[in-house]
Amino acid sequence: MNKIKFLVLAAIGLLCSISVSAEDFEVDGIYYNIISSTDMMVEVTYRGSSYSEYSNEYSGAVTIPESVTYNGNTYSVTSIEDYAFRNCSGLTSVVIPNSVTSMGNYTFDGCSGLTSIKIPEGVRSFYWGAFRGCSSLISVKIPNSVTNIGGYAFSGCSGLTSIEIPNSVNTIENSAFSGCSGMTSLIIGSSVTHIWEDAFDGCSGLTSIVVNEDNKTYDSREGCNAIIERSSNRLIKGCKSTRIPNSVTSIGSYAFIRCSGLTSVEIPNSVTSIGNYAFYGCSGLTSVEIPNRMTDIGKFAFYDCSELRSVEIPESVTSIGMTAFPSDNIVSMTVADGNAKYDSRENCNGIIETETNKLIWGCNTTTIPSTVTSYGDYAFKDCSGLTSIDISENVISIGESAFEGCSGLISVNIPNSVTSIGEYAFRNCPNLVTVDLPDNLTKISKYTFYECSALTSIEIPNSVTSIGGYAFERCSSLTSVVIGNSVTYIWSYAFRNCDNLKSITSLNPTPPATEYWYGPFTNHDATLYVPFGAKDAYSEANNWKNFTNIEELEPSIYELTDGEEYNEASDKTVEALTYSRTLPNTEWNALYLPFKVPVEMLTDNYDVAYFNNMHAYDRDNNGQIDEMDMEIMLLTEGTLHANHPYFIRAKNDAAKELNIELTDATLYTTQENSLTCSSVYLNYELKGIYTQRTAAELTDCYAINTSGAWSPIATGSYLNPFRLYLKITSRDGSPVEVAPSALQSIRIRLKGDYTTDIDEVETQTTDATIIYDLSGRRVENPGKGIYIVNGKKVVLK
Repeated sequence: MNKIKFLVLAAIGLLCSISVSAEDFEVDGIYYNIISSTDMMVEVTYRGSSYSEYSNEYSGAVTIPESVTYNGNTYSVTSIEDYAFRNCSGLTSVVIPNSVTSMGNYTFDGCSGLTSIKIPEGVRSFYWGAFRGCSSLISVKIPNSVTNIGGYAFSGCSGLTSIEIPNSVNTIENSAFSGCSGMTSLIIGSSVTHIWEDAFDGCSGLTSIVVNEDNKTYDSREGCNAIIERSSNRLIKGCKSTRIPNSVTSIGSYAFIRCSGLTSVEIPNSVTSIGNYAFYGCSGLTSVEIPNRMTDIGKFAFYDCSELRSVEIPESVTSIGMTAFPSDNIVSMTVADGNAKYDSRENCNGIIETETNKLIWGCNTTTIPSTVTSYGDYAFKDCSGLTSIDISENVISIGESAFEGCSGLISVNIPNSVTSIGEYAFRNCPNLVTVDLPDNLTKISKYTFYECSALTSIEIPNSVTSIGGYAFERCSSLTSVVIGNSVTYIWSYAFRNCDNLKSITSLNPTPPATEYWYGPFTNHDATLYVPFGAKDAYSEANNWKNFTNIEELEPSIYELTDGEEYNEASDKTVEALTYSRTLPNTEWNALYLPFKVPVEMLTDNYDVAYFNNMHAYDRDNNGQIDEMDMEIMLLTEGTLHANHPYFIRAKNDAAKELNIELTDATLYTTQENSLTCSSVYLNYELKGIYTQRTAAELTDCYAINTSGAWSPIATGSYLNPFRLYLKITSRDGSPVEVAPSALQSIRIRLKGDYTTDIDEVETQTTDATIIYDLSGRRVENPGKGIYIVNGKKVVLK
C-alpha cells in the first residue's frame, strides 16, 4: 500500500504540501513496488511521488537482488519500472539479477555516469529511451533473449564505440542509436527485418556496417558499408564514407542523413533517383556529381549541406523536390535540358524558366534577379526557413501555392506592381503576422490565406472586386478585417472559422453580393461596421443581415468618465481617447483601465505601482493572525497594460484631477482579470471591474478607503467602475484564526517606503522580546538591519 506523507509548515506565508510516494517500501537503499501480492512479485522503482521528486536517489554501484524480504514476506524481483533510475547521474554500475525479465521505458535515461551494466538473458525488450543519454557507457552486451530495441533506447550514448545486435532481434525502432557519435562499427543480426527511420541518426563516426543477411531484407553487398534493401536494390543507410555498389538503382530517403563526415560521394550511373532527405545535414559534403540517368531528386535531398557550393543537374532530371538544395551557400546551380529551359541568373539560388522569366524554384534565403517578372507555381512551397522576402517592383504575378507551407514566413511586402496572386499562394503559413496587399490587386483567389493562423488583421484594398471562397478560412487569430469599397462579391466561406474575428468593416455603401446558403462569415457575433447611412441596406441584404450588431462608422473619438460603466465587447481603435476622474485624496487609489498608458505620462504628478505580495503577521506568536498588509512595487518606466490592476497616488492636491489623453489608442474588450496569491492559510484575489458593483454583489470583499487602506465594503455601499476589490478566503482545512481587527484595515505598503518612525536601539537578546523581519517572519538571532519590534520598525545595531 502506498504511503501518504503530510508536511505541515508552521511559518505563515509558506505553502503546505502533501505528497504521495510511489514506492511501497525500501530495503538496503532500493525502492520497490508490489505488483502482485498473490504471486509475491515486486518491481524496482524510484523514490517519491514522481521520478523527478528526488535526484540521485541511486548512486555508485548498485546490485539488485533476485528477492527481497519485507514485513516477513519474501518477494521475487521481476521487473524495473518506467523511469526507475532516470537522471541518476551519480550511478556508475548496475547488476540486474536473472529474475528480471522486463525493463520499462526510460529506465536509465540520463544516467550520465553509468559506465557498465549487466543485463540478464531473460530480458526480452529494451523499451523507449532505456539508456538514453548514458554518455559514459562504453560497452553493453545485448542478451540473446532481446527481440526488440525500442525507440531512443541508446540515443546519446556518445561513449559507445561498437555494438553487436544479436540474431534474436527482429526490429530496431526509430532513433534507437541516434547521437552515438563515438560508434565506429555496427553488426546487425540475421533476424533483423525492420530498421526504422533515423535509427542511426547522428552516428557521424560510423565507418562499418555489417548485416548478417541470411536471405533477409537487408544486406551489405559488394563491400558497401551501408544497408541495402535486397528486393528493390535501394540503399537504405550509408556511412561516413561509402562506396555505393553498381547494383544500386536508387538511394532511399534518409540514407545519409546527417553523415557530417561525408565529404564526397560517387553516385553510380545505375542510380536513377535520390529519396527525400537522402543527404540532409551532410555538413562536410563539398561536391556531388549527379549521373546522367538521374530523373528524380527528392525534397530536402541535399538540404543543410552547408559546404556544398555548386550543383549541376543533368537534362535527364525531370523532378526536383521542394528545398532539395541548401539555400544560403549555393552560388551556382545549372540545369541542362538541351533547350536552356532553366538557369540561375544573377547568382540566384533558385531555378528560373528562361523563356518566361518565371522563378520556378526558390530557396529559404534567395537573391532573386531583377529580370524575374513572376513567381511560378510552388516556387517557395514548404521553404520552412524563409522568414521574409522583398519582392521587386518588376514582379506582376505570384503563382499558385507559391509560398504555401512556408512555416517560418513572418512578413511579406507585396509591391503595387503585382496584379495577380494565385490560389493557395500563402496557404498554411502559420507565422505570417502581417501582409500588405498591393493597391493594384484585382481579386483575392480562393484559399489564398487559408490557415494563416497568426494573421491578426487584414485590409483589402479598394482595387479588389472579389474575394474567393475559403480565402481566409481558419485564420484563427484574425480579429479585424477592412473590406475595400470596390468589393462586389465575396464567395463561400471566405472567413469561415475565424472565431476571434471581432470587427468587420465594409467600406462599400452597397453590400457585396454573397452566396445565400454558404455565406462568407460563420462568426456573426462580430461587430459589422458599415458606411454612415448604410445600416438599413446591410440589415436587409442576404447574409449581412445575420450579424447581431451592425453599426455605422462615426468620428473616432471616445470619452471615458469615472462612474460611467465600460462594456465594449470588441477591441476598438480610436483617433482620440480621454479618461477623467477625481481622486478623493493623495493616498493610494485603485486604477483599472481598458487601454494602455505609457508610465512616463504620469510620473510627474503621480506615483504608479503594481501588486507584488500579501503579508500576514502573528505579532504575539499566539497562532492568530493579528495584522495583514499588501505590498506594491513602484513603476517608473514602461507601460500600464490594459485590463490589469494598478495603484495610483497623486503627489499633490492639484493632481487629484486625473486626466489622460491619448491619440491613436486601442480600447480593449471588457475583461475582469484578477491576480491571486496564497499563504499557508489564506487565499487572496485582487480583481478589477468596469461595471458598478454593490456590497451585496461583493460579499466579504474589501475596497480601498479614503485613508488609502483596504477595508470591508460597507452594507448599502457600492464600488464604482475602474476600481479594484480584494477578496480573502480561508484555505480548506486550515486551522488558522484571524483576529477581527486584522480584517478591518489592511494597509497598502510600497516596498522600500517605510512610513513609520524608525528608532535606533541596541540589539535585544532577552527571551521576552519577539522580533520579526519585514515580511512578518520571526527571527531568533537577528543581525544588523531593520526589523519589527513590538509593532514598530526599528534599526538593530
